[in-house]
Amino acid sequence: MYMLDDMTDMGLKRGQKWPTHEHREVACNLALCNPVVRNRDTLTAIVQKVLKIPKTKIKTVSYSDLPKYGLTILCGG
Repeated sequence: MYMLDDMTDMGLKRGQKWPTHEHREVACNLALCNPVVRNRDTLTAIVQKVLKIPKTKIKTVSYSDLPKYGLTILCGG
């Protein structure tokens, strides 16, 4: 299980950066302390899906919006 904010960065692929601070915050909220996230592959899947959320939507994205981006509330990815 991943519990520290910096651990979310492990979901980025080599050379990737967070497009906005908000993208990182959304990924942290979904992945950290989530009992479903038991390995790096799951963490990476969540982060990669969060990165697909447009910059214009990231500040207002809600849990009900997440399935549009391939994320489910209970399982994260």
